[in-house]
Amino acid sequence: MKVLFENSQGKTREIADVSTIEEANKVINSFCEERNFYIRYKRKWKKGNVTYVDVGSYTEFFHIVEEEE
Repeated sequence: MKVLFENSQGKTREIADVSTIEEANKVINSFCEERNFYIRYKRKWKKGNVTYVDVGSYTEFFHIVEEEE
């Protein structure tokens, strides 16, 4: 599965290729930490094979894309 970051302009880029949801969460945490962004909460919802992750920034999101079988 791939972890993508969507910036405030709606542009998406891949930041990691992982095997598990746990790894994806670690990547998201590290990505935010490296940028001195404090995660106030995590809200997740799923549409199809994509899990959207809101970490409290209002304009930037993460997408965890699972490969379709």
